[in-house]
Amino acid sequence: SLHAGMIARYAIERWARVADRVFGPSDRPRDPEEDPQALGAVDELVSAGVARRQAADLVARLTGMSRNALYRRSL
Repeated sequence: SLHAGMIARYAIERWARVADRVFGPSDRPRDPEEDPQALGAVDELVSAGVARRQAADLVARLTGMSRNALYRRSL
């Protein structure tokens, strides 16, 4: 739905801002276990109605983490 999409975009943008402040663009952790905020972003997206695989893909693109690792850790 449109509302779920807006929430999903907000969650992604929020996480990206936090990650840039905390880690800097090139210093972000690559392992989801090292970054609970990345897993939290996946959870927020799923709660907003985004499919888990798509949520993991979006967060992976922003963080450089493995999509599959994010997906598995979010289950």
